[in-house]
Amino acid sequence: MALSASPPEGSDPEEQIDEGLKGFGYLAGLSLGCVATEQRKALEREVMDLNAEISRLLGIDRAFLFTASFGNGTGVEL
Repeated sequence: MALSASPPEGSDPEEQIDEGLKGFGYLAGLSLGCVATEQRKALEREVMDLNAEISRLLGIDRAFLFTASFGNGTGVEL
């Protein structure tokens, strides 16, 4: 199966953006458990900056999806 840069036929681009933000936020949350204690504040600051940019570019609803998924990811024990 060849990889394609185009979305699958019939998929909604808006839904793809939402799912991508959720996945990105979740992975960012998981990564918080993988960094040294002294690096946590820097990662949290970076996530806050990302959230602000998502809000500015894509709207507050999508920023919320990212942030909620981040919070969900931080709750997972690694």
